[in-house]
Amino acid sequence: MQKAIANSAEFSELEKIGYQTTWYQMPEIYIELKMSLYYEETETIGNSKHRLLFTPFNAKYQNSYNYKSEGSSSIKIKIVPVPQSTGTEKT
Repeated sequence: MQKAIANSAEFSELEKIGYQTTWYQMPEIYIELKMSLYYEETETIGNSKHRLLFTPFNAKYQNSYNYKSEGSSSIKIKIVPVPQSTGTEKT
């Protein structure tokens, strides 16, 4: 990718005036989501529907619906880069 960028005509013009490509790596990313869950069951003649609804839990939602935070759920995600497998490298 770096070679493709460096060989492009647009970048070579920018490189002449001092621009360089910069690559950033984020070693770890943590994401925490607070969600309110709502289960709904609707029945019609001879049929019933079940739905589980997720809504982001924030101050607006809490104030609008008088929702207590004890009923919310948290989802925590950790994203970590993994080195490429040696079996997939090109020779």
